[in-house]
Amino acid sequence: MKKVLAFDIVLLFFVSVVTAQRITDSYHPGGFDGVGASYKTFSVSDTSMVRFSRGNLQYNPALNKWRFALRQYFYVCSDNANIAQDYDGWIDLFGWGTSGWNSGAVAYQPWATNEDDSDYYPGGSFENDLTGAYANADWGMYNRIENGGQCSGMWRVLTKDEWNYLLGHNVIRQGKHGLATIGGLYKGMVILPDEWTLPVGIDFFSDYEQGYEFSNNQYTYAEWENMQSAGAIFLPASGDRWETDLFLDETHGCYWASTGFIDGAWNICFREAGMSLGIPRPTGVSVRLVRNEKIKKIPGEWINMGLPSGTEWYSCNLGATKPEEYGYYFAWGETSPKESYSWSTYAHGTGSNEITKYCYDASYGLDGFTDTLTVLEPIDDAAYVAFDGAARIPNETEWQELIDNCTGEYTTLNGMQGYRFTSNANGNTLFLPAAGLMNNSHLAFASSDGYYWFVSLSTMDPEGARYFNFSSGTTQISNYVRFYGLSIRPVK
Repeated sequence: MKKVLAFDIVLLFFVSVVTAQRITDSYHPGGFDGVGASYKTFSVSDTSMVRFSRGNLQYNPALNKWRFALRQYFYVCSDNANIAQDYDGWIDLFGWGTSGWNSGAVAYQPWATNEDDSDYYPGGSFENDLTGAYANADWGMYNRIENGGQCSGMWRVLTKDEWNYLLGHNVIRQGKHGLATIGGLYKGMVILPDEWTLPVGIDFFSDYEQGYEFSNNQYTYAEWENMQSAGAIFLPASGDRWETDLFLDETHGCYWASTGFIDGAWNICFREAGMSLGIPRPTGVSVRLVRNEKIKKIPGEWINMGLPSGTEWYSCNLGATKPEEYGYYFAWGETSPKESYSWSTYAHGTGSNEITKYCYDASYGLDGFTDTLTVLEPIDDAAYVAFDGAARIPNETEWQELIDNCTGEYTTLNGMQGYRFTSNANGNTLFLPAAGLMNNSHLAFASSDGYYWFVSLSTMDPEGARYFNFSSGTTQISNYVRFYGLSIRPVK
């Protein structure tokens, strides 16, 4: 391991201080997509997986803004003692269920410091969790997170059973977490994804192998960037709060679950003595949000259409399990579906002249931004991410090859409208459903039109990207504005 220089620590501290009041910065963490969700997935039961957020949840009461910490290992520290409704700074230790949604609890605002456990009961009952009718008491369900997609309903906290599975000794998860120290300064827990390859030249020792010691895994900042890019998650040992008293000894980290019990709520709390579960609801502890893994990894079929290039097409839209199912909708260059599609929720810009990636014309870029990227990088290719590199979004040449070497027909499959390609070489068929498109939270043109992204930008202007469209009377290849939610049909 490399030695961490004192200068590096001072510089990092300086950067963290000067960005304290910003909502976000230009840093894009490796291993995370444009809305801050990890590319790698983590099993939380035998049948479900999640993607972790890029950092702990933070809140500024005066601004009424939420964000994810700008680095995985950042946390607020002593500023949590200033918790108050008018405090103009960031806090990140919260009482249970304090999303700001009026759940019927006495204490439901993020700045709550009430010390009575019953004040935090959603609906006035200890039997209610942060799920179901009280799901909005979950911070991620109720709030828009500035660097986390800016839509409510995108995120949530894990349940008690999910935390237990994630950090348990089952076949999938055993040996995939361990205490660590980053840069000689930040202590916490590393959690590895289900599919994991250790970066060359770096070690990892699990708690299962070595016991609970922060010295088991020591990484320089550069080494941690490599671990993060490979999919590792870091939960900092950010301490806890009772009223305005702080316990920041850097020896423990506590993270809420959505599950309550009669005189407290479940959480995970790690320290060198091991892990514990369950604390009183008024305790201020950390929140780390996750997104459900929505791309179903159910094997479909790869269809050989007899094309000269040998390209094979997937039998279903991304997110579907049958050829006639619509599947999910994706803004161009985003890797997860979402609730609303607009410039305000787009990962690579906030307006047609405020683009932050894939922009070759300065008049469309934020503050004149340009780059040389005209084709999606793998990290922004939803098919590549969903299939762990074994598939991709087709390019324009591949779409044209399919059109030129097949007979096309607007038809139905199992009662669903769509377009069927029949190979002129071997007679195999490929059905594309007329899934329509998403604009804001509205599904338009479903059952009449199909819209399918290419991997490339428009050549007319960087506001749009190339796509294939069909309706009952026509097919075309053209350009569409990037923030709209269109279908994706993978190839390999």
